[in-house]
Amino acid sequence: MAIPYHLDWVSCTIGLVGFYFVGRKLWWGWLFHIANLIPLTIINAHYKLWGFMPMNAILLVLYYKNLRDWRVQR
Repeated sequence: MAIPYHLDWVSCTIGLVGFYFVGRKLWWGWLFHIANLIPLTIINAHYKLWGFMPMNAILLVLYYKNLRDWRVQR
């Protein structure tokens, strides 16, 4: 399985953009964090870092919960 060389930088950039928007109290910043789980999962699968897969699932639930809570509050 070939993995793009700069996928780690893509993941880092998506995560930082997500933190920026969440810090500005914009609910859709959580969408960046959810989207960031895609390259993280690809990286983890490529390097056989299976211990991080449960973390990705937990983060998905946490990000979705935060997204839902922020949407309800506004």
